[in-house]
Amino acid sequence: NNGQTWTNIASNIAASSKTYAWSVANAPSTNCLIKVVGVDNPLVDISNAVFTISNSFVQVTYPNGGETFGKGTGQYIEWDYTGVATVKL
Repeated sequence: NNGQTWTNIASNIAASSKTYAWSVANAPSTNCLIKVVGVDNPLVDISNAVFTISNSFVQVTYPNGGETFGKGTGQYIEWDYTGVATVKL
């Protein structure tokens, strides 16, 4: 809701990690922001612009890492999807 209210998604993450694996909530919105707050000091940073959480997705299931293909061989690309009518490869 463009920062009108905030939902805590994690606490006490070491700032030195500089990353967090977030499982996105099933709450579609076009006005999302992320806010990072220092637990023990007042520093705050907020996303530069809103982003969208959609209930649509495309996920490549094959190849998905570790495969080896020979030059000139035919292979299939496979994916799962929800809420998408066409894809571009």
